[in-house]
Amino acid sequence: MYTESPVVCLTIARTVADVARVVNALFLLLYEGGGSNSLRLLTPHGGPLEPEQCDAVWWLKELRRIEFHDLDHGDPTESRRKWRQYGKTLVAMGLNHVPSTPEEFALLQRRLYEGLVAVLRRALASLPLPSA
Repeated sequence: MYTESPVVCLTIARTVADVARVVNALFLLLYEGGGSNSLRLLTPHGGPLEPEQCDAVWWLKELRRIEFHDLDHGDPTESRRKWRQYGKTLVAMGLNHVPSTPEEFALLQRRLYEGLVAVLRRALASLPLPSA
C-alpha cells in the first residue's frame, strides 16, 4: 500500500471508492506509518504538536472509520452517535452534507488536503531547523 500511496493521493476523488482509497493511503502514511499505531506528530510520541493542532488528522481517522466500520452496525444509540460525529467532521471540514456528486467528493478531498497541509505546516514551524 505504501508504494501505491503517492499515486492514490494524486487521484482526484470522483466517487466514494476514490475517497476511500485516498483516505486509506493518507491514514497509513500519516498515522500508521510512524509505527505503534500512534501519531508521531503528537508531543506524547516525540512530535511537536498537541492533539488540538492535528484536527485534519482526526478528520482523516473519522473518514476512514466510515469506510471500514459500518456506522449502522450495532446498538442504535451508538450508531446515532457515530453518525453525529461524522456530521461534525464534515461541518469542521466546511461541508454541510454528505458528499454525493463527483464535485462534492473532489471538494471533500480538497478540504482534507488543505487541513493536512495546515497540520504539517504547524509541525514544520515547531521544529528547530538550522538557518540557511
